[in-house]
Amino acid sequence: MEPHENIDKMYFRFNDMVKDLECLGKEYSLGEKNRKILNALPKEWEPKSIAIEESKNLNSMPIDSLINYLTSFELKLKYKLQDEEAKGKRSISFKVSSKRRKDSRKPHFNNFQITWDNCNSDGEVEEEYEKAQMAFMALGNNEVSSSCDSCDDSCDNDNDDVESFIFKMHECLKESYAKNKELKIKINTLLSANSKLVHKNNSLTKENDVLKEKFVGKTKIMEEQGSLKKRLDDLDVTLKTKKENVFEKKRTRNMFLNKNFITFRKNDLCFVKSKSSFYGNKNIICNYCHQHGHIKKNCYVKINEKLRINSIWVIKHATNPIGPKKVWAPKVVTSLCM
Repeated sequence: MEPHENIDKMYFRFNDMVKDLECLGKEYSLGEKNRKILNALPKEWEPKSIAIEESKNLNSMPIDSLINYLTSFELKLKYKLQDEEAKGKRSISFKVSSKRRKDSRKPHFNNFQITWDNCNSDGEVEEEYEKAQMAFMALGNNEVSSSCDSCDDSCDNDNDDVESFIFKMHECLKESYAKNKELKIKINTLLSANSKLVHKNNSLTKENDVLKEKFVGKTKIMEEQGSLKKRLDDLDVTLKTKKENVFEKKRTRNMFLNKNFITFRKNDLCFVKSKSSFYGNKNIICNYCHQHGHIKKNCYVKINEKLRINSIWVIKHATNPIGPKKVWAPKVVTSLCM
């Protein structure tokens, strides 16, 4: 802090330096800034800086409150210096006036002492007495005038000091009023900007909530689609396997139907001779298949051949109508017979 600077100028210069350092990449914490401001103060401010460090927490104390404390202490120092200067001027003026009074009193009292000579005339005595009274009155007037002059001088000096002090206070008041006005304008702009930001934040939170709900709904739909797709794939696989099985069965059935008797009778679809069954006597021979144990009526070869013949549905009594058979005969001409 320079000697001709006040707290406000020092703070503005400090703020500019800190901003320049921040642009260069150097950042300071709140406690470091407060300590640097207190260390920059002159020796006269040392008791105040020590008291602030002991009573306040510099790491959490805002810079504005610190500047307010320092400005108030600065005004107190100014008042104290002005009072000391006024007291010094008053003491000097009082000493000068007292010396003047002493110097002015000596010749008057020495010059105006009453002397008596050997003259016994009453007229001369009265004249001398009148002269002494006039001189005493003049001396009193001179003393009163000198004391009044000294009082007027001291009062003038006091008035000048008071006027200068009032002028300085008026200037400080003007500066503080202008700063207060600027700060009010800044506060109003910041409040309006803050209200706009709050409104924008509320709208963004609402939009965020709506988007979250939409996202949750979309995720649910995607999960349902995934599960349905998986189920559809499973159904496609099962349908494909079933279709293949059906086609395979149909293909094997057609193949079995087109094969010979021996290979065809191995499946469950046709009649197979039971190994445990026994048809009568082994000495009996079938006239159809020429095997022992059964007759032609119970021959399983003949039965299976009948099963392989395609049957056709015919309406009942359509092939053999009821009634006598009609025989064709030529028509007889009756006119010729006549």
